[in-house]
Amino acid sequence: MEILSEVFNYSPVGIFVSTLDGIYVDLNKKVIELCGYSKEELLNMSVRDLIHNEDKEYANEQIDKVIKDGYSNFDVRFIKKNNEEGWWNINAVISNNYLIGYITDISNDKNYISNILNNSELYKSLIKNSFDGFWVVDINGCIRETNNTYNEKLGYFKDELIGQKISLVEALENEEETLEKINKIKDLKFVHFQTKHIAKDKTLHDVEVKVQYDDLNRLFYVFIKDITDELFILNELKSLQKLISLTLENAVAGFWFYDTKEKKLHWDKGLYKIFEIDEDATVSNEKFLSLIHPLDKKRVEEKINKTKIDGTEYSDIYRIITDKGNLKYIFSTAYILRDEDGNVLKYSGLNFDRTDEYKNNLDLKDLNQRFKIAVESGNIGVWDFDYQNNILEWNEPMFEIYEVEKNEFNHTIQAWEKIVHPEDLAKTNENLYNAIRFDGLYNTIFRINTKSGKLKYIDAYGKIIKDNDGNHIKISGVNIDITNSVNEQLELKKAKELAEENDKLKTAFLHNISHEIRTPLNGIIGFTHFLTEDNISQEEKIEFEKLIKNSANRLIQVIDDIIDLSMIETGQIELKKQLFDLNGVVDDVYVLYKDRMKEKGLDFKYSYDASQSVQLFSDSKYILKILSHLLHNALKFTNSGVVELSYKLNGKKVQFKVKDSGIGIEDTIKNKIYERFVQGDNEVNRNYEGAGIGLTLCKELVEKLGGEIWFESQYNVGSTFYFELPLRENDENYILIAEDNDTSFTFLKILLKKSGYNIIRALNGKEAVEMCESHNIDLILMDMKMPIMSGYEATEIIRRTYKNLPVIAVTADAVEPLVDKALKAGCNSHLAKPIEPKILLTEIKKYLN
Repeated sequence: MEILSEVFNYSPVGIFVSTLDGIYVDLNKKVIELCGYSKEELLNMSVRDLIHNEDKEYANEQIDKVIKDGYSNFDVRFIKKNNEEGWWNINAVISNNYLIGYITDISNDKNYISNILNNSELYKSLIKNSFDGFWVVDINGCIRETNNTYNEKLGYFKDELIGQKISLVEALENEEETLEKINKIKDLKFVHFQTKHIAKDKTLHDVEVKVQYDDLNRLFYVFIKDITDELFILNELKSLQKLISLTLENAVAGFWFYDTKEKKLHWDKGLYKIFEIDEDATVSNEKFLSLIHPLDKKRVEEKINKTKIDGTEYSDIYRIITDKGNLKYIFSTAYILRDEDGNVLKYSGLNFDRTDEYKNNLDLKDLNQRFKIAVESGNIGVWDFDYQNNILEWNEPMFEIYEVEKNEFNHTIQAWEKIVHPEDLAKTNENLYNAIRFDGLYNTIFRINTKSGKLKYIDAYGKIIKDNDGNHIKISGVNIDITNSVNEQLELKKAKELAEENDKLKTAFLHNISHEIRTPLNGIIGFTHFLTEDNISQEEKIEFEKLIKNSANRLIQVIDDIIDLSMIETGQIELKKQLFDLNGVVDDVYVLYKDRMKEKGLDFKYSYDASQSVQLFSDSKYILKILSHLLHNALKFTNSGVVELSYKLNGKKVQFKVKDSGIGIEDTIKNKIYERFVQGDNEVNRNYEGAGIGLTLCKELVEKLGGEIWFESQYNVGSTFYFELPLRENDENYILIAEDNDTSFTFLKILLKKSGYNIIRALNGKEAVEMCESHNIDLILMDMKMPIMSGYEATEIIRRTYKNLPVIAVTADAVEPLVDKALKAGCNSHLAKPIEPKILLTEIKKYLN
């Protein structure tokens, strides 16, 4: 009863219970939500109190109808507590002398058509492009709007129909009858019926009509579909069916057809007779397939599906087991009926009972042969156990299922027992010997351990075989390998359990998020209230403003994290990668956290080679966010000791490290630490503020930036988080221009950037050497005369470490001795200033390719 009460109270549909006089007895939360009154207020009111004045008479009629007939469904306007008007659809029933109403808010639906009419462009498009007929009719039965497509079918111009009574084209009713129907439709709101329309040339059209009444505008919206051709085809089919049924009525044959539109299978009397089914029963595709012999069912289903897919006709012979359990042989043919465009309208066919013919032609030997073929093709193992002499015989598939060589099998029950899983052997043997002892069926499922180490599940069946005198000879049966099926069920069970666990985790996550949003909001709202008071001191004001700011920052952080995670999951996050100095980003995050670490009494260590500029092509915003989350966690879970932040170059990658001496991570949750909705130890998170999505976000962002993240942790000792990012994207080339002259550098930079290269500048030879150590340089354009260190000396130093790095001398020194000097220093080639752009680009492509 408690569950039913919960269902009643939290139903998405409004539910009320009242006396037959309409006085409320009980109602659920949805009704309260819809009308705006409290439950106490409503219990002192009646159903009629909420109804719009203009609809009260109509509502009273419908309530009387409920009391009289036991049921009614009607739409009425209602007035909310705030005097706002809306629409209800009420399904009302009588139960135990109480009136029970189920309420659905249909205000949006009621306003839909009115909104269409008010939107002139949308309305005109609907009228113009409607494939079938569309009329707008007033309460006097006059046509106020119509579409040209249907006008042409009837042979009228639009102006000839506007303002005319619909009885002009209605063939089955006069004007008086039409008006009478209009009044009925006003009560019913929506009707659907078939009728005939008469064209201007007096020809008749069969039509299907749907009418929707608009209370607000007192208009009828009439949707018309011409079904003349469809009815003609249907009548032709019915005539054909009747003819065939008369022809086959006394023969052992039956006719069927499948209507693709109705998705319904139709049988004549002959088929009911063949399949031995009561003629009053409804036959579906599923019922038909259930009667097909198991050994033929797969083939028949494949042929039927092939017919549905490519429209091919077929004929087949298969067996059925009738509703009365009799085996019959059926010869079946199928034909296709198409429309003018080649679309399939119906499948039809004939089924002939060939049982007597096949029983006369098939002898026992042939049946045994067919059974053998069917068993072997289906990989069904067949066995015979002569339990009196302990002789066990297997067919070929049995050896395949059990993965046993014939020469290794001694044909005893003990040889089989060695393969059965030890935990299943006792139960399996008990079932086998019970079948022998009590002359019953042997049916069990057990596991086997194969030679390859694979665990298999076997479905086993067996039956006692007797001689002509009724004496037991042996027990025979089949084994079917159902491993795949069982594994699928186990996977489904596992998936279900995982889904349930995820649902629990998601609920816990949402509760935590709610807490993390409400907590700072509480601080913001609470201290904002204090600030409005007149008697607070300046010191309190400063403190309150600080607390409000901290709460706001915390709230913004939670919201930003949720938005970022959502954008990653939906593929909407956009990375803005550009080349930047990594030292600046790391300095920023250090400054952001050093005071917080100090306030908590933690030693915040920060290390990197400040003399080495690391240029990283990535999104600095998200790198800052990743480091911030890792440091925030370290700060949150470390009560004393040290937190370290550092990074270093690791080949073509940069590796970051955040280490703390905090509480660490327990082994039981290490494999879940990055999962969504998993927040580590929930008990821990209740003691430490946070939404619990920081590490999930870090992992997603690191992978989005092309890197990887991992950690090392020991419980009650501390944790170290690492992540690596590529210095740049693989398909981009970086060219170092060593040039002290600004004009020459600007020329080269503009030229190379237009060709898609990334540019790094060194002002002298010393900087060029340092850049090679901190960046992945693909090629160097080296000026030979520069301050501090010349290009010659820089090239010699670079060549010692980077033997395959292309260096092109770009210098005004074009005399042969200086060209030779540049080449001896290690330059690959020499280009003299002024530079010809095409020659320079060709030279660069030669080395980069």
